[in-house]
Amino acid sequence: MSESVLNLFSNSLDASQTLYLRNNLASTGSVPFKGPLGQCPDIIQSSEPVANAQNVFSTVSSWEQAYNAQPVAAVPNYYYLRGMNGGSDNDANAFSLYYAPAQVFLLPATFKGNALCTVSGHESTPVSAPAGHIGVGEEPFVWTPPALPPDSYFNLIAQVSANALVATIPSVSDWLDLAKLIGQTPTFGIRTQTPVTATQWIRRQRLTVPANFSTSPITITLFASGLQGTRVSLLCDTLTSQQVPVLLGPLTLGGDGMQTGATFTLPAGYSANLAVQFWNPDNQKVEAGASLSVTFSYPINPGAELERAIAENLVNLHHYDALGDQGVSAIKPKAMAVVSQMTFTVV
Repeated sequence: MSESVLNLFSNSLDASQTLYLRNNLASTGSVPFKGPLGQCPDIIQSSEPVANAQNVFSTVSSWEQAYNAQPVAAVPNYYYLRGMNGGSDNDANAFSLYYAPAQVFLLPATFKGNALCTVSGHESTPVSAPAGHIGVGEEPFVWTPPALPPDSYFNLIAQVSANALVATIPSVSDWLDLAKLIGQTPTFGIRTQTPVTATQWIRRQRLTVPANFSTSPITITLFASGLQGTRVSLLCDTLTSQQVPVLLGPLTLGGDGMQTGATFTLPAGYSANLAVQFWNPDNQKVEAGASLSVTFSYPINPGAELERAIAENLVNLHHYDALGDQGVSAIKPKAMAVVSQMTFTVV
């Protein structure tokens, strides 16, 4: 890809001019999001109601902190949402919160029927903030989830709606729509991050390609931080229609950065369980905060689709840069849209 074309992808749009949710602690509301994705720190779980939540969760120290988001099974969990007003006027909005069993592709169909309710029984809570300030939802959402198998977890999806109490979830009809939802929609805050141990674990996620999506090669890349000397593998439990396994590893992780990547053709309508498995056979010292990220990227087709991606700023150059020269040379075409990113963080 020429340097002139890459320059078309390098311009981030201005920060959101309304209340926005962050995709990670460093986010400022600009799009396309700079990675990592799926680590919204504005979804906050608590085992009990928090008095004066607006004051508690709007301080500088709180804003710089990512709280736990995974619920405790079979007991009430209280969820607080917050956002930053990136505009120049006071902003009055509403928050909604959804959940989904762990997914690879976080399609609206996986969560739109799973809206949580506030303590007063509503599916949204008002939120307001002066320009440049943090707003916390007036009420927490309360949820008593069922117990999950130890190898599973929940995704959480927060949404802010301007001047409305009923949220409208955008439709997703193709790969680029999905990339836009998870990587360029600051009115959504997504948590696809889950805590893990430093010893041995497995996490399973549902991987579903909608029947109306195009059959496409999808590139899977692994990034690691603080996990040198440990081992990891990815495996789907169903072969593709070409009788090809979706498999990465097992491999020993090296220093921080990209570890490996491969491209698999995922047919429209394909459905499987994806297992991410981790071992630490040599008892390597792994500190809290070490992480493994699994990224799925869609290679944008030249022509009209590429023109659309350029016009809508959907090519995620931040991910392209993170791949490094070795990764970029192995993955073609180089214009990619991130359609999923899951992170497993040691606690």
